[in-house]
Amino acid sequence: MLSRNIFVCGSILLSTFFVQACNSVAAADVEQTHDVSTLQKTPKLARAYDYCQWAFKQGGKEQILPDYEAQLERRTTSLSPDEWMATALVNAGTRIAQSSKTHKRCDKIFAKGTRNFERKYKKSLASHWKQATYQESTDTEIAAVQEKFSQHWVNDQAARRVYLATRTEDNAGANYWTRQLAGVQTASADANSTRFMKALLAEYDWIDIHRFGPKVSMAAWLMVQHADNHVELQKLALSRMELYLDNGGVDKGNYAFLWDRVAVNTGKKQRYGTQPTWECTPEGNLTLQPLENPEGVNKRRAAMGLDTVEVGLAEMARSVCG
Repeated sequence: MLSRNIFVCGSILLSTFFVQACNSVAAADVEQTHDVSTLQKTPKLARAYDYCQWAFKQGGKEQILPDYEAQLERRTTSLSPDEWMATALVNAGTRIAQSSKTHKRCDKIFAKGTRNFERKYKKSLASHWKQATYQESTDTEIAAVQEKFSQHWVNDQAARRVYLATRTEDNAGANYWTRQLAGVQTASADANSTRFMKALLAEYDWIDIHRFGPKVSMAAWLMVQHADNHVELQKLALSRMELYLDNGGVDKGNYAFLWDRVAVNTGKKQRYGTQPTWECTPEGNLTLQPLENPEGVNKRRAAMGLDTVEVGLAEMARSVCG
């Protein structure tokens, strides 16, 4: 039977920022501090803060701010997940406010960017809930785990799709704010999924196809794949997945992607050519991160059920670069 998709107010899986009826912080409830760095600990406060008032009524236009971009650098940051999300919003909010010509124009940018995000995110959530179906296990314990994975998968994909779809070169307009909200929502989903996976792998060796089904097994892999700030978790998952390669308990292509992800995240060369630089060239292409034995990559990919590296790279470029 198919699962029942349930979205409950108060669940840790609920959108941190979008579902205002369940858990919101109104702008009026946020102290309108002159020191925006005090917002760097709480994402909801950082989102609800009035950056336009700060810029045009509290001297924010003239303030010289810390190098938030350096603080946000994924590979060197010491920020907690909440601090990272809040700092990303402060960075975007102050950038937009300081770049706006008038207070009225500033308000319009934030209002439009927020409306766009909420509309796109709501639509993406609905679309992914329709896709979140799987064959429910007759084992009640396994079925309960499947249900949780369904919820995590929706949250993982919904905001990420909005983020990918809102690429913009403008770093001071409504589209920029929309993209930042989507990026922070994605980071929130990733943090929740990582906590969930850590707890689950203390109980199960792996979320394999035989017990949990192909869709749920793929969801587990996807959550670990996105846990780039937790390489030890990725390493653990890779070792657990390896045990199921010969009996069909995991998708070999997924294993190849995670193998490369761990290699890249530990400063080594990837084996299967699945990890690009994620920086689009002017022609709309992607280039690969360092690869071991490039001449044999397509043979290795074929053994894992993957298309050629050229096809795979082109598909990722279409998704990321448009």
